[in-house]
Amino acid sequence: MPRVVLPGESEERAADHSQRRQRGLLLALVLLGVLAAAAFGLKTYRDRAWKRSADTVFVSAPAWPKADVRPVAPRQTSPINEWLVLVGSFANKKDADALAARLAGIGRPVSVIVPVSAGDSLNKVMVGGMADRATARRLADSLGKALARPIAIIEPTGTRAR
Repeated sequence: MPRVVLPGESEERAADHSQRRQRGLLLALVLLGVLAAAAFGLKTYRDRAWKRSADTVFVSAPAWPKADVRPVAPRQTSPINEWLVLVGSFANKKDADALAARLAGIGRPVSVIVPVSAGDSLNKVMVGGMADRATARRLADSLGKALARPIAIIEPTGTRAR
């Protein structure tokens, strides 16, 4: 864009103004390039030349806590024919473990099923080892009265007619 020379302004002053404008545009482009490189995470020559100094501290992540491993009693019946009683579902694993400890003396295998998927967030307390529906119903009724909570019975896999 040509520079318009105002009356009373010399040609030298107009040329000086044009050079300053070009330097300003060049500086703006360089600054824009540096900002774009920083925004997109591009490494500059200075970043590549970075080396460790005496005051640099590297910290490693803590190790995973060891899992609480408990021995599991062998099942007495085949899992395909076993009726289960769902005694409770808890968001807190400590509450589920406390209920499982209360039920340990009933003579049936008690287990806490921990959530394994993102859609399931509840720890379930299950009592197993019943061979038929009547036994599972009797246990569910007695536990429901003792604990004052609703109890669900879960059928073995494959027992419903398709």
